[in-house]
Amino acid sequence: MNQEELNEILEKHEMWLDDEEGGERAKLAWVTLKDADLVKANLNLAILYKANLTGANLSGAYLTEADLSFAYLMEVNLKEAILRRADLREAKLIRADLTGAKLRGAKLRGADLTRASLAKADLTFAYLTETDLLEADLYKANLNESHLGWADLRLANLTGANLSRANLTGADLTRAKLNGAQLYMALYDDYTIFPEGFDPKQHNMRKVN
Repeated sequence: MNQEELNEILEKHEMWLDDEEGGERAKLAWVTLKDADLVKANLNLAILYKANLTGANLSGAYLTEADLSFAYLMEVNLKEAILRRADLREAKLIRADLTGAKLRGAKLRGADLTRASLAKADLTFAYLTETDLLEADLYKANLNESHLGWADLRLANLTGANLSRANLTGADLTRAKLNGAQLYMALYDDYTIFPEGFDPKQHNMRKVN
């Protein structure tokens, strides 16, 4: 699909969002959009299931409640993108740039965010169960009340992150950086693995059975 065809789909999608005659929802499942220019594109509620967006520029894009499940988003630029309640289950986001992205309530179960940048991202209430966050940068990210059960957070940078009331049961935080992180009432269990020398009780965390 070339940029001209894509722009036409985006135009019709905006019309659909505004309930205008001739509008049509963007249905881009399985479509290859490598390196596409989608800066500030309005893709709210768009269907991008299993789309290949590797290397695309989606900075500042609007993707609220969009279906990006199983999509290929390696090295995608999603800086400041709005992905509230978006479906990103099992998506491949390896080395993606989500700096400052708005992911409140997003579904990320099983997604691969290895070495992704999520610095200062809003992940409140996000579903990150079984997500791969190996070496991810979550500097000052807001993970308040997020679901991180059985997530792989090895070597992740959580410096200054807000993990208050987050669910960390079964999560692996081996060698993760937790300097200045807020962990008030965050949940953990016998299967949670902390960095060497880390005492959850000193951070007012709550153990569950």
